[in-house]
Amino acid sequence: MGLGNKGTLGPGSLQLMTAGRGILHQEMPKGDAQGRMHGFQLWGNLPRALKMTAPRYQDMPAEALPERHEDDGTSIRVVIGNWRGVKSPVDGIAADPQYLDVFVPGGKRKTFRVDTRRRAFAYVFEGAGNFRDAGRPEGVLLEKEVQGQEVNIRDLSGNRTLVRFGAGDEVTVTAGPEGVRFLLISGAPIEEPVAWAGPIVMNSEAELRQAFTELRNGTFIRPAH
Repeated sequence: MGLGNKGTLGPGSLQLMTAGRGILHQEMPKGDAQGRMHGFQLWGNLPRALKMTAPRYQDMPAEALPERHEDDGTSIRVVIGNWRGVKSPVDGIAADPQYLDVFVPGGKRKTFRVDTRRRAFAYVFEGAGNFRDAGRPEGVLLEKEVQGQEVNIRDLSGNRTLVRFGAGDEVTVTAGPEGVRFLLISGAPIEEPVAWAGPIVMNSEAELRQAFTELRNGTFIRPAH
């Protein structure tokens, strides 16, 4: 349970949950014969006015998500939002985010427009590429495999790299020899204080304490009217 929007993206489908005033759920993903899987889970905060909104769940099969193919071999799957007139069927996400699943062929350079009122980042999960523009791109410290070992590293180009962008109206990526596939995600900042503990996100420590008190006494999850 929690107080936010969660999106789980895998090769087969997209599941979106708005936790709101409380939702009980189980995650039981299945991988291949070796138990392997390829997917992403992203949590988004809800603004103060929607913290206790009614819970909601959306399940989209992969084939329901539109994809744009461009002449240079670039493909853009619109997971959430709108890309040059191609609109995802997903709706009702509070931060009005844009999730794009992008593949750029080897050696190609591609520029993507970014709304300057949004915050944007890219996560590389296949191949490699170099990012520039949109302010000064910054590699986020994370754990990744280097020469067979897991190390903490800041990177701006390789696989399993998270790149955060500053202010600016476009992002340019130049793909490596094998191409690059990445999520390009942006959303409008809520600009509210955050108090977070465990599965619950509120705006103040007092609200957080109240939420956990209600969770303990069984009144946190409220029936729909």
